[in-house]
Amino acid sequence: MKRIPLVRVVDRLENATLLDPLAKRARRIVGAALRPRWLRDILHGVPLGHPVHPLAVQVPLGTWVSAAVLDAV
Repeated sequence: MKRIPLVRVVDRLENATLLDPLAKRARRIVGAALRPRWLRDILHGVPLGHPVHPLAVQVPLGTWVSAAVLDAV
């Protein structure tokens, strides 16, 4: 089975060890920023009982679609 060229490129990027030090540094920075438990709980959706990401995506997506419709009208 022949692989799609884009899949090969993504596989090479995924296995690139050149990016590991940068990824580890980014993980430390994000981990330090999310150290407060209350912030981590909010982002994981503990107060809502549901992750925040699906809800947070709706606002920019809705405004983008609304602007496109208004521009078309």
